[in-house]
Amino acid sequence: MIKTNKHNLEAINESRDRFNEALEKCNNKNEVIQIMGTPESVERLDGGIEKCTWKVSNAYHSLAEFTISFKSDGTIIK
Repeated sequence: MIKTNKHNLEAINESRDRFNEALEKCNNKNEVIQIMGTPESVERLDGGIEKCTWKVSNAYHSLAEFTISFKSDGTIIK
């Protein structure tokens, strides 16, 4: 079990807030990257869809992951 300390919770909450802001305010991949930063992984799926994942980690463990998928033209799939 991963011990979740105050610092880890703050990092998770900040990332969740940026994720929610990106979903509410952004229309395309470039706008999302401005808020979320560069994704840690990009998976290219059929039909030109890209699945981008941002991770929150401490020195030892991945604490949370946030994923947004984009159409081939860069618009968010909601």
